[in-house]
Amino acid sequence: MASPTAEDRVSLIILGLSTPFATDPVVKRWLQLQDAFKTTWEFILCQPADENQVRCDSIQDNIHVLHFPKETGAAEMLTEAVQRSQYPLVLVADAQINPTRAEVHSMFGALPLLNEITGEQVSVVSTRRRGIALPKWKKRRKYLWSIWLRIVFGYWASPPAAWYGPEYEQLKRKIRWMFSVHFFDPFSPLKLFRRTVLEKMSFQSFGPFLWAELLAKANFLGCTMDEIDLSAPLTAWQGGDVNADLWKLFRQPKFRSPIPLLVDQNAKPSPTQELAEPVPE
Repeated sequence: MASPTAEDRVSLIILGLSTPFATDPVVKRWLQLQDAFKTTWEFILCQPADENQVRCDSIQDNIHVLHFPKETGAAEMLTEAVQRSQYPLVLVADAQINPTRAEVHSMFGALPLLNEITGEQVSVVSTRRRGIALPKWKKRRKYLWSIWLRIVFGYWASPPAAWYGPEYEQLKRKIRWMFSVHFFDPFSPLKLFRRTVLEKMSFQSFGPFLWAELLAKANFLGCTMDEIDLSAPLTAWQGGDVNADLWKLFRQPKFRSPIPLLVDQNAKPSPTQELAEPVPE
């Protein structure tokens, strides 16, 4: 399998957000993917442990395990891992996710794609898991909606990509309305970023809402994004209550670099700026 991109260096960050995980099988699984791509990877594994402070164990030169206190949140884990990473592409994954070689290759293959309007390359690649069969009432509603579209506009509605259960779908609609994140599976725990995107973010979520936060902030930054199918199933929402993190992000989103939209237009220019302005004749 050929190298996915010209930027053939990847930092893989594996997060264990709830419980500790066995590092050996996880590392072995991802090493097999690395060998298939013949690229340079570094592994940063983050998991909770009985520690008073962050401790780093280096298994090899390119494999590091970060042990965090059990009360550490997802944002703190990812912040520490991104600071320790060094390569231009960052693949963030949950410890339980097990993608195939073809799926990871599709993620890297989406990076060179261009936005037809802006001409910019894809900066964020998310994934969507397989859902479950649509309930009967949902099928009837989709059928009636398709007939209405056919009569009024002359085309058939596209079938839904996946159905993840009423709780997940309700949460997904809320994220779409509040953050304009139009993804089928915003909480999918496997995402690929250009490092420059993550460096502009200040992570805030304590729990699994972190996965949606990454997309919301990338969307706010104007990044071109794509979504790739996964074979992994999702039968029901298992992330618990994420409303605290959701409203925290909605009320006060934080970023690391100045953003033009957040600059105070009424602020007085500095003396240097005033001297640089031409004097009217």
